[in-house]
Amino acid sequence: MTDLTRWFGDVSSDQELYFAYGSNMNKGQMSIRCPRSKPLAIARFSGHRFLINSRGVATVIPDRNYSVYGVIWRLSDGDEDALDYYEGIKDEIYYKKIISVQVANDQISTLTYIANDAVQGIPRAGYLEKVIAGAQSFNAHEEWFRELKSWSIIGNK
Repeated sequence: MTDLTRWFGDVSSDQELYFAYGSNMNKGQMSIRCPRSKPLAIARFSGHRFLINSRGVATVIPDRNYSVYGVIWRLSDGDEDALDYYEGIKDEIYYKKIISVQVANDQISTLTYIANDAVQGIPRAGYLEKVIAGAQSFNAHEEWFRELKSWSIIGNK
């Protein structure tokens, strides 16, 4: 299989990294939530599958036959606190986890947020469009784009 991941920014060991696979791939949204964050790479989280849950938002679930593509962001001071707020950590909507993702030949440890709700649902109005626009802004490859678009079909049934 062709490696579809790539770096487009520099990373150093002292930076806090965040893997976004849902609406936080959207540059406009991240510019509001974490204005000093910078996108660094397209990464692959192997052994997991993208899912829209019963709340209508993205999460990932274990599935050894799949991979989830997303964007690694370099976070600045205060960004993790902002993400905790927006992702509903206090209300246990999402939880934080350090995961290993692949970028080119590199394995990277990064923070991500995973929803406590892993029941399949349909996307909230406007949500999937924001996710797809985010992926497109990073030149989503065909496999990734097809996976995201498939959820719009589910939502229209």
